[in-house]
Amino acid sequence: MHFNDLERIATMKKLTSLIVPMGSACVMSSALAANPAKVMVMLAPGFEEGETVEILDVLRRGGFHVDSVSIAGEQVSGAHKITNKANKVLGKDLKAYQGYDMIVLPGGWTGVDNMIADQRVHELVRHYDKSGKWVEAMCAAPNVLAKAGVIQGKTITAYPLLKT
Repeated sequence: MHFNDLERIATMKKLTSLIVPMGSACVMSSALAANPAKVMVMLAPGFEEGETVEILDVLRRGGFHVDSVSIAGEQVSGAHKITNKANKVLGKDLKAYQGYDMIVLPGGWTGVDNMIADQRVHELVRHYDKSGKWVEAMCAAPNVLAKAGVIQGKTITAYPLLKT
């Protein structure tokens, strides 16, 4: 790992810790602006729109390079029938999706159930976990982490509790 990588990770830690208390008012680091961290936000049919759009918005305002990646086509309908256009659509070859610095799984029970049913999502989560990269899951999405087998020995919080 290079010094720049460590600096980027430290910057990501600072910014992700600011996301919750600061909401959309994220402060952009000059180090991050020069070499923005890459974040992949998964989209699955039935995703929770409020969580997903806020995650995309805050990370982009914070200077991250963010791609929304769908497991089910370019147009993805959320839990409340709001359709979001994905930046990318996940295919069979996952190599192109392993180069991000962070994977984010938004909540929404139907979206979570769809991610649980998709082995490609499990493979990506396991890859990011084994690589020591950031694996983020919101609300009900830690259930995906459980199904992928990456929560053993870790403390997690999920809403309302793990279904798996």
